[in-house]
Amino acid sequence: MKYLIENETLKLYPNPVEDNLFIEVSNDTISVFSIQVFDITGKLVLSDEVTTASKLFEINTKSLKKGFYICYISRNNNETYKAKFIKK
Repeated sequence: MKYLIENETLKLYPNPVEDNLFIEVSNDTISVFSIQVFDITGKLVLSDEVTTASKLFEINTKSLKKGFYICYISRNNNETYKAKFIKK
């Protein structure tokens, strides 16, 4: 698993988040993103898959409780990014 890919940028915002978490990547080629969100105890609380050619996509976080989360984002089942965010 890679936490940072050279020449790649991954941004999550806003942080802290209320309803929608935006994910921005530097490359806009068609990609399949697999997103897994875990709470502080390690429990999987959200899982989604997005196919997009856009640099920006969003995840609905309305169902998450307030707290700290770790997000794993895999692109094309190849590269995996790890990011943290807070739900307020």
